[in-house]
Amino acid sequence: MMLSTFVTNFWLFLISYGMMSGIGCGLNYMIPVCCGWEYYPEKKGLITGIIFSAYGLGSFFYSLISTALVNPEGISPKVPSDSNLPFFDEEIAMRVPFMIRILCIVFSC
Repeated sequence: MMLSTFVTNFWLFLISYGMMSGIGCGLNYMIPVCCGWEYYPEKKGLITGIIFSAYGLGSFFYSLISTALVNPEGISPKVPSDSNLPFFDEEIAMRVPFMIRILCIVFSC
């Protein structure tokens, strides 16, 4: 994920961030579940629920941190006259690599 913040091509970013981080998260997703099942074989459902709830809460809190890093003022996106898709100003968009780097450091810790 950290290397994707230095990429300037959209398709290369899509591959490096989207696919590689997806594969990395997917490979590491079942490790705590399997370890929990080994330690508590009679409570597999409870352990699985706790672990998946923790993943969900982590995503919730990281989305708050991401928003605070990228768009602390809460500026709404603007819709250009030639498109129906909203876009953020360049100032906000340029904070995205910084946000990914900070989150990578947090993930590593």
